Amino acid sequence: ELARLQAFDVLLIGIPTWNVGELQQDWDEVFVKLAPLRFDGIKIALFGHKPLCDRALDEAVVGGRFLNPGSRNELLGCLQAPVAVIACGHVHQYRDTIIAGTRHVWAPSTGFVLPDALQPRYGVKQLGWVEHRFHADGQYGCALMEVTDTTLLHITEFPEAYGAFWQDDAVRKTMAERATA
Repeated sequence: ELARLQAFDVLLIGIPTWNVGELQQDWDEVFVKLAPLRFDGIKIALFGHKPLCDRALDEAVVGGRFLNPGSRNELLGCLQAPVAVIACGHVHQYRDTIIAGTRHVWAPSTGFVLPDALQPRYGVKQLGWVEHRFHADGQYGCALMEVTDTTLLHITEFPEAYGAFWQDDAVRKTMAERATA
């Protein structure tokens, strides 16, 4: 059934991630089915929750912010073709960059930002969304669409949003240290 994908000029593939940067387990069987297929000459755009990496595909970082190296390599390896665009959210910052010839576009949050004391600045921290434009000739474009006429909220102003997380002594200590750094 997945072999039908080879007939298209452009593929938009949505791939969820969960836990600490791993792909959902049900994707294991998808990898097996995709492995023998060839996608040469097909423009591929991946949409997922977490970014594949920060600056380079060979990063060895394992954690919650980016896709873990094993999952990243498995995902890119099974496609056996260059990916034109990788779009995601999770970090809640806008960024549009090229990594290893692939355009990586991160979407900001539509509701709040994390202050620098809680999360490093990887891109633009503002409210908005990304408008993705896929054209019939295979060209791609995107634009950051700003949320206007609203107050920029920091998640720390809503401690009930993450419940026990904010009550943890280690978290409060880390937040205080980062705020004074």
